[in-house]
Amino acid sequence: MDFKKAVEIKEQNLELVGKNVNGAVIDEILIYPTKNESFQRFLQLYRRYNDADYAIAPFVNENVEVRCLIDKSRFFTQNFFAHLSIEEAKRN
Repeated sequence: MDFKKAVEIKEQNLELVGKNVNGAVIDEILIYPTKNESFQRFLQLYRRYNDADYAIAPFVNENVEVRCLIDKSRFFTQNFFAHLSIEEAKRN
């Protein structure tokens, strides 16, 4: 999807932040690039700056996706990117 649509979806689903899903808490709604090379660079930027808006900025003209980040601390301590789709989060 394009970045503008992704921002709309993110903003419409911010109430999911803090929701407990199967014992894990949704910590953030992320927009990230779908192209593998760009996604890897996004993760590097996000890990370095802990700022998803900063990390996505270089990729706003690419195809992007919106997902719920769960257990954010595990991403920074164990390099484990646990995520759910918006739809999965709403179902649980």
